[in-house]
Amino acid sequence: MGTIMLVSTQIAVRLPDDLVAWIDQQVAEGGGSRAAVTTTALRRYQRQVGAARDAEIYRETGDIQISKACMRDASTPISTDAGHSSRPGRQDATGRRPHARACS
Repeated sequence: MGTIMLVSTQIAVRLPDDLVAWIDQQVAEGGGSRAAVTTTALRRYQRQVGAARDAEIYRETGDIQISKACMRDASTPISTDAGHSSRPGRQDATGRRPHARACS
């Protein structure tokens, strides 16, 4: 079997005290590390932005196939394991599956 290497980049950000308190609360409730909680929140936001874009495409085109694919993709859970997707299949650098580009 081959080795799978996950690459990540460490960054430093300044957050308001209330957000740090919320992150710490999530960690205390079993949400993993600060990095995991932050990554999960950013992944959810990434999906939300993609869904808004997809809704606009659907509104403009009325393409029911895009709508069905988006609903299927949006209902697939994302793991909280440091924000790495638990979706099956190959993904591109943004965590999206190539066949689901219109939905994420």
